[in-house]
Amino acid sequence: MYSLLIKQVKDDKLKDIYFICFDSFDNAYKHMRSKLKEYGLSKECIFDGKGNIKEMYKYFNNEVKELSDCKGEDWYKKLVSHTNESLKLIRSIILNEEVKISSFNCTESMMIKYSYKNGIFNLSSWNEGPSNGIVPSIQTNLLKLNQNHYYLYVKDDFGGNDRDSYSVNDLYLYLIECNVE
Repeated sequence: MYSLLIKQVKDDKLKDIYFICFDSFDNAYKHMRSKLKEYGLSKECIFDGKGNIKEMYKYFNNEVKELSDCKGEDWYKKLVSHTNESLKLIRSIILNEEVKISSFNCTESMMIKYSYKNGIFNLSSWNEGPSNGIVPSIQTNLLKLNQNHYYLYVKDDFGGNDRDSYSVNDLYLYLIECNVE
């Protein structure tokens, strides 16, 4: 038996919760991917309606623009490359599309670090991030072959991207194998 839980939280308050059980992994996985794509193509919660996590997308684009006077630097080229790969990877996960991305570990940013290795993507604040109100978290293993537990967790706390009022959205998606006796 497999259980799928999808929970949306806005400003630390439960906004929506979805729970369903399945007899087979294939049906559970197919349904999970379908629901995630449905969310990604809507402008609800954390998404922009095009499969992007809207605050992550804005943050990365703003960061690349702000640092554009460093275009000739090797670290800037790596930052742009890893940023583009991260955006493409997350979008492909959400929309259930095939994408070939090599492993990477990016610490060129002064506010966040992110990596992709062995089917697992992690993004978190670091260095000057917390002191500047940049405390996002994105973790997923949806590209790793593991029938026991799939997860996607997003906290889109990218500092509001220079807006006066800002809401933080969290999305939890868990597909786990359950032992029912």
